[in-house]
Amino acid sequence: MTGCGKNIIDHALGFFYLGVTLVTNNVREFSRISQLALENWAE
Repeated sequence: MTGCGKNIIDHALGFFYLGVTLVTNNVREFSRISQLALENWAE
C-alpha cells in the first residue's frame, strides 16, 4: 500500500471488511490496494 494516504487506506479497509464494492471516481488511488472491489462511477 505504498503511496496511499491515511484517508484512502481507512476508506478502503472499511469497504474491504464489509465485502462490498467501492464506487468512486478516484480509481487511481484506490486501485493500489489489491483485492478491493472497485467501480468507477464516472465511466
